[in-house]
Amino acid sequence: ILSCDISNGIVVAGGSDKTCRVWNSRTQRMIHQLVGHAHKVTCVRLFSSEHGVISGSADRSLKVWDISRQTYRQTTTLRHSATANCIDVGLDSFTAVSGHNDGGIRFWDVRTGERTADIPREYFWFLFIEGKV
Repeated sequence: ILSCDISNGIVVAGGSDKTCRVWNSRTQRMIHQLVGHAHKVTCVRLFSSEHGVISGSADRSLKVWDISRQTYRQTTTLRHSATANCIDVGLDSFTAVSGHNDGGIRFWDVRTGERTADIPREYFWFLFIEGKV
């Protein structure tokens, strides 16, 4: 397991086998196996509604999964130029932010798959030089 998240008895974990597994911690049973990444899964996050999962991979994609039914389905793939190491989602469940190994931060609209903002590594370096971080 390279990344995991837990919320109200639901646990999601991703690893080097390129999949995410969703578990019910109360029954200790796997309820979904999310298959679709081409490389290891580096980060996962549950949406606040617990009906969705977002996963990041070394294949340089983020995938949004609907886990509200017995069978899961992939709803959106977000493409980028660097591996995501961390991810979080907004309370609205429409916005995601990802941190990448190139030092950048990217903001996403998970409904459309569009990148809405990008903060490059150079911006953080500028703030460091100026003594603001």
